[in-house]
Formats: sequence, C-alpha cells, structure tokens
Amino acid sequence: MVLADTEKPPGRCNTTCGRGVKRRVVLCAGITSGKFQMFEDEACSDSEKPEEEDTCFERPCFKWYTTPWSECTKTCGVGVRMRDVKCYQGRELVRGCDPMTKPVAKQTCALQPCPTEPPDESCQDRPTTNCTLALKVNLCSHWYYSKACCHSCRTIRLH
Repeated sequence: MVLADTEKPPGRCNTTCGRGVKRRVVLCAGITSGKFQMFEDEACSDSEKPEEEDTCFERPCFKWYTTPWSECTKTCGVGVRMRDVKCYQGRELVRGCDPMTKPVAKQTCALQPCPTEPPDESCQDRPTTNCTLALKVNLCSHWYYSKACCHSCRTIRLH
C-alpha cells in the first residue's frame, strides 16, 4: 500500500536576512508488509505532492551606509577627515546594525609636512587676503595664511 508523499525536514532559508527561499526533498514512500519503503515518484499522486520550495523570511536586513570622506581639516601635517555612517533597513534610517561592523567615521589624514622655515624678515601681506580677519580667528598656524599674511603673522609671533 502506497502512502502519501513524505518529506525530509525542510532546508534552511538561503538568506541570513530579508526574504529568501528554502528547499526540501519530497520523496514517495509507503508501508508494505509492515515495512517502510521508498517508491518511484510515479507511484504517488502528483496532485498530493507537497511543494519542494517555499518562501522564508529571516530577520530584517540592516546595512551600514557611509557618505564620502570630507576634506582633511589641515592642508599640511596631520589632520582629520570625517564621514557620516548611518544604519538603514531598505530606505529607512534605523538602529538595528551590528555595532561591531560599523565603519569608522573619523580618521587621521597625514599630508606633506608643514613648512618650518623662519618667516622672511622682508615679507609683505598679500593685498588680496584679509589678514586682519585671519589674525582674529587665529589662522596664522595654517600654512596658507602664514605665507599670505606673513608680515601680520610674524608680528603676532614676536609679541
């Protein structure tokens, strides 16, 4: 006597997150003379055969996304560059990403060494640069302003 199709335990979902597919093997089997026995597929009814594939859903997919790196905070020496790092599920900003895999959001950037030669005694401030403002916001340590406003910056250093 042939029984309906029997199935092995269903397989695992083929994804670790989101929607996927799981597969199982469906076999034709029955009991003949008190013993469990396998049969050819034709011996069982096709209309009663369970599906071999099914959809499955694992935990929601969360993914880290980053913006491009910012410019370095310095133009010479060692500075810092930054980027935004956000966790998304699809198009929604969420909090489910693994903190252990979070990309860095800040890192140092080493550039060419800053000039260290003493300022030229006869240097003049560039007329196109607002050296008064540069002094007010303390930009003399920045190599561009130390050159463009060399007279004003030298005056500050001497005091």
